[in-house]
Amino acid sequence: MSILSRSKILSLFTEDIESFITKLEKGEVPSSILISPFDARSLGPTSYDLHIGERYISLTAEPGLHDIGQGRKLVIEPREAVTLVSKEYIGLPQNIAGMVFSRVSWLERGLSQISSYVHPGFYGPLRETLVNQSNKTVELDHGSAFCQIVFLDVPEAKADERYIGNRRNQKPGELEKIPWGPNPRVLGRGAKADPVLAELWDNDKDAAYDRL
Repeated sequence: MSILSRSKILSLFTEDIESFITKLEKGEVPSSILISPFDARSLGPTSYDLHIGERYISLTAEPGLHDIGQGRKLVIEPREAVTLVSKEYIGLPQNIAGMVFSRVSWLERGLSQISSYVHPGFYGPLRETLVNQSNKTVELDHGSAFCQIVFLDVPEAKADERYIGNRRNQKPGELEKIPWGPNPRVLGRGAKADPVLAELWDNDKDAAYDRL
């Protein structure tokens, strides 16, 4: 399994969502990676920057689906975790997988993204979770880059091995179906008042973030 280079990604990408899905569902092997919308400025040596979409849900604060429209900000309070969907619609053929990682610039401010794996055959916006591990509020502008995806070659992959789960083609509104609810201990008393959460968060790593 090897990581695809910038030149390889450029040679493979497409923004045609309908054509990509049609080929995949017919059992054909798409010869492309779907990234829509695509912006060459977001393409690094071996990765592509993903950007904040227009919907998110907090896993530790007030419940409900929240909008992040043009000109608005995603505000993540200290110790808060949010799940959002990417602006980009991603599609992978049967012989390519993806890994999503945090951006170092946000890690340095205490904001981490929980790394995730994207199976061959997946298509749709990516659902990602961000955690503010610092003691400061972090603000992200609508449409700003928040994580990056690396594409991996999967040799000798077969069509019937591709992902066919229910996370394909999910709509942003489906975030409300996430089974995790807001933690009442966080809402009612705050993280520091809960001894279990305090033990999890008050470690040396978080203390370093808090001093930023």
